[in-house]
Amino acid sequence: MEETEQTQKQWLDRPVLNAFPAFSREKLIIALIILLTIISRFAILGNRVMSHDEVNHVVPSYSLYSGNGYVHDPITHGPLQFHLVALSYFLLGDNDFSSRVPAAVFSIAAVIFVLFGFRKYLGRIGSLIGGFLFLISPFLLYYGRYTRNEAFIELFAVLTFYGILRYFSKRDNFSLYLLAVVTALQFTTKEVAYIYTAQLLLFCGFVFLYDVWNFPWEEIQKRTTAFALLLFGALIGAVGLLLLKYVSPESGADFRQYLGMGLLAIGALLVIIDIISVIRQFGWQIIRKSPAFNLIVFIGALILPLLTAFPVRLMGWDPLDYSSAGIIHTGIVMIVLFVISFLIGIWWNRDVFLKSLIAFYLIFITFYTTLFSNGHGFFTGMVGSLGYWLTQQDVQRGSQPLYYYAAILIPIYEYVAVAGSILGIFFAAKHHLFWAMPTDNLYELTEAKELPETNYAARVSEGDEIRADSFGDDENMDLHQTLSIDFIDNLESLHFEIEDNEPIEKITEIDELSSVQRQSTVLHQAPSFLLFLFWGLTALAAYSFAGEKMPWLTVHITLPLSLAAAWGISFLLEKAPWQKIASAKGLIALAALICGTFALSGLLSSLFGPNPAFAGKTLDQLKATNQFIFSAIAFLLVLFVLFRTWKGWSGKDILNSVVIYFVALLCILEARTAYTASFIHYDYANELLVYAHAAPGPKIVLRQIEEIGARTGEGKSIKVAYDNDALYPYWWYFRDYPNKYYFGEENPTRELRNYDVIIANTSKDSRLIPIVRDEYYRFETIRLWWPNQDYFNLTWDRIRKSLGNPQMRSALFDIWLNRDYTQYAQVTGKNTFRPDNWDPSARMVVYMRKDLLKKMYQLGDTALLSGSTTEEEGNVTEDDKFTQLDPVLSIGSEGTDPGQFNNPRNVAIAQDGTIYVLDSDNHRVQYFSPSGEYLGMWDAKEQGGFNQPWGIAVSPEGEVFVADTWNHRIMKFSSKGEFLLQWYANDPTEPNKTFYGPRALAVDTMGEIYISDTGNKRILIYSTDGAFIAQFGTAGTGVGELDEPVGIAVWHDQLLAVADTWNQRVQIFDVSGEAPSFAVVGSFDIAGWYSQSLDNKPYLAFDKDGNILVTDPEGYLVMQYSREGKLLRSWNGGGGDIDNFSMPTGITVDSEGAIWVVDTANDRVNKFVLPAADTEQDQLNNEKQ
Repeated sequence: MEETEQTQKQWLDRPVLNAFPAFSREKLIIALIILLTIISRFAILGNRVMSHDEVNHVVPSYSLYSGNGYVHDPITHGPLQFHLVALSYFLLGDNDFSSRVPAAVFSIAAVIFVLFGFRKYLGRIGSLIGGFLFLISPFLLYYGRYTRNEAFIELFAVLTFYGILRYFSKRDNFSLYLLAVVTALQFTTKEVAYIYTAQLLLFCGFVFLYDVWNFPWEEIQKRTTAFALLLFGALIGAVGLLLLKYVSPESGADFRQYLGMGLLAIGALLVIIDIISVIRQFGWQIIRKSPAFNLIVFIGALILPLLTAFPVRLMGWDPLDYSSAGIIHTGIVMIVLFVISFLIGIWWNRDVFLKSLIAFYLIFITFYTTLFSNGHGFFTGMVGSLGYWLTQQDVQRGSQPLYYYAAILIPIYEYVAVAGSILGIFFAAKHHLFWAMPTDNLYELTEAKELPETNYAARVSEGDEIRADSFGDDENMDLHQTLSIDFIDNLESLHFEIEDNEPIEKITEIDELSSVQRQSTVLHQAPSFLLFLFWGLTALAAYSFAGEKMPWLTVHITLPLSLAAAWGISFLLEKAPWQKIASAKGLIALAALICGTFALSGLLSSLFGPNPAFAGKTLDQLKATNQFIFSAIAFLLVLFVLFRTWKGWSGKDILNSVVIYFVALLCILEARTAYTASFIHYDYANELLVYAHAAPGPKIVLRQIEEIGARTGEGKSIKVAYDNDALYPYWWYFRDYPNKYYFGEENPTRELRNYDVIIANTSKDSRLIPIVRDEYYRFETIRLWWPNQDYFNLTWDRIRKSLGNPQMRSALFDIWLNRDYTQYAQVTGKNTFRPDNWDPSARMVVYMRKDLLKKMYQLGDTALLSGSTTEEEGNVTEDDKFTQLDPVLSIGSEGTDPGQFNNPRNVAIAQDGTIYVLDSDNHRVQYFSPSGEYLGMWDAKEQGGFNQPWGIAVSPEGEVFVADTWNHRIMKFSSKGEFLLQWYANDPTEPNKTFYGPRALAVDTMGEIYISDTGNKRILIYSTDGAFIAQFGTAGTGVGELDEPVGIAVWHDQLLAVADTWNQRVQIFDVSGEAPSFAVVGSFDIAGWYSQSLDNKPYLAFDKDGNILVTDPEGYLVMQYSREGKLLRSWNGGGGDIDNFSMPTGITVDSEGAIWVVDTANDRVNKFVLPAADTEQDQLNNEKQ
């Protein structure tokens, strides 16, 4: 083994070039790792779209950089990142690249610190491996290029680990000062600092308990009793906490609160009593020599005031209540905790604690108050951060399963960390090295012999018990001098303090000690691997059970596991037979292992793939059979070569070589995974590293806008408008556009016509189309997407079936290796895995003004655009003819009670003035008096009930006809709702064809009923007894053809107007005479009805002068046209301004000429009366036109 160690040292120390003897191979490896880290963190750093979460960080940073200040908001975590990003803008300008520079710098710094700071704790080789694993970790790389807090925590985490290990091994004040500063920086970065601090205290707590267990108790029974009391008190307190958080008994919240607090107090009291008994038996002098105890007191006292939100919440107050009373409640608790913190710290070590306290809160206050410009930030930092984080744990953000990290993200991305940690556990358990001396060579520790018996240890015989009072009062006396020999000889327990002035000569003769034993007299053992493993496992547990489960939190699991893996892999490499591996036979064996990997892969895929070998004679099956045969031959040849080359090697050397090879293979695969995630798929949802993942579309649109601005001379003065969904990322990208307009969640208004570019969620598309009309080009793209979440609701049965299906196995392997969902789409039958149709996703629509684009291309490529860009000159629009009218009467409100509506769709008025309203989503008809008084309702329950009826009409005899739309039938009732008749299409010319979503009815004076059979693109005519008379219309765009006919209206038994919705026109048919021709006698286009949404279903009515009233549901308007198609006026269907939100659908005219309009969106029916003077003027205008 000494030969192996010497070989390794010689290889690392050997110069790369003889001309530069000081530049060793170790320095070359360090330089390459640092260089690759810098390249990997900075390459194409600004290419990725600014994601949803990044926008929340860069916009406030830009505000700070621009001189508008920064106010801490717990929603966006700590203030440190905002100050650093603002500094980056100051130095490099504000752009995507500079936004991510601080994260990249901190990620690089973390790698460098691992390389240089962990040599004594990971070993010389281990520190190199640690830096390499940090370099290739997919999560550390991705979030080292991401404007989030994780990259900053990455550096602070390794500094925390270093500070803990340094203090255990050196017991110096510098370690404490370092921990104080790093902890302060963590708390200014993100609320995970509370988890990090809890992990530190928990780790030290377990170590301290181990120390106490190994104290020289007078009686074993006392030790057992003390630990039993401690455990019982902790359990009682835990039950109290559970009651406060989860239990909600019928007796009320007060009982839960008092019982929980009572149990918590009892548990705490029992623990305090137990601690006092231990102190009385052993004294503070001995207890304070434990580094674990010192760290618990030091860190606990330092951060105690930051826990203010806990007791505030336990007492039933809201820590986020910033009212006067809330601030008083919180302030009292905070002051009490500050006093307790100060007293504990002064008692422990006044000089060290005061210096650390000043450094901690100077950092904390500086950043949270934004360089002392925002005093309120101190309180939001002290209380708001933890208070908000506690409330978020109930949100279950992301709703990810419990196994999200352990079974999904880590196996897909961080498998080297897991494999290396498993190796570490094996070696640490085998050689008892969970706790070990700091050293450059881990394997050297396995050769350490027991310390020779010390002079002071010889004073007691083996097995003697030592009383606590026999320690004496000498402060310089080392604790080890008073412990039993068994305890002294246990290397994993020797972590108590040896004072600097302890006479070394008393212990042993220095010359008789080995190098490791000599170190043990100067340094102290540090729990390196134990710390990393504990931290990784507790992080996995904490984030798995936390309410918020997000992919970036995997960083905090990866960090310690990567260091644990570095320790394990380092141990593997240090004990490897490198001379044999580097020999000719060893290199042949390596080549054989590589070939064997491919051969084994071929064997497995041909046996367990979608086309197994020997399964048939199809071409694919024969290929699989051939693959199996050739792979088997190749694999046998590999085994033969390995048998020959490994002849004479020990089984241990062979196993070591094979494990090294597979670890190297995993490192290559993980490096590839990291590269593809950060440099190929960085904007695509086939990677699972991000939750709400920005798609490439928004940045492509931004480049187009920038090009338009540049080519038209508008620059950033181009007028852009965006809604609340497009806020991310355009809140950032339009930060310095002076003519931007944010219309948020509000319904779009005609104000948008003043803007060159409009960006919104596709859900607003139907509202935008009537506004932009034909003046804009429309584009649609994916704005945001989420990873595939088919891993939800996994069960053992589902896993078994998936792994038992060869096609599914192959598909899952393709996802794991390449993030390729092609096979998975074929197996599952889902077709939503392409970039153009990925699901889940959120799409956005972009409108660009045609005349602006024409202007743009007039500078160059004019041939690319042609055709009309605006409406013809002199054409009158509904805006030009808008008249502001208010209803003289409104009936209804939202609800289910009598007289209330839920999405009413239509209205009809009988000759006696009775008003019938189709309360569509309440599936009923309600009727009212002419003054709006509720009279009654019916719902046809005995006939199976209505299913969203849309059409209604009243015959001259007062019979009520209803188009029961989604039951595809027509129903006839008396004026009071008595059922009389129902029928389906019963068209003798097409006996097998029924109605398909009939939406409108009209009755003429002769008792004939016209029905718009919307889904079948036709109009049918029946008698009032349901007898078929005729039908006309076919699907199409030509004259007389229909596409989504909805509203219909009859004029004097001669004309039938039809709302040909998707053709955006009104067609007027001749229905006069006993044998009507159904010829089109008039037609005009409608500047509306743009979308094909469910709500865009317009209705028609003739007014008393024969003009046609048209509703435009998504344009908010009612329009009045002459029969020749001249627009006479328009008004808002809900009344008021043109942009007042409404949805006019059904419309009718009463005997007095008043117009009744159904406002579906506001659940009302409005009555309008046109001014008489205007009506006369309209007639004159009509005659002139």
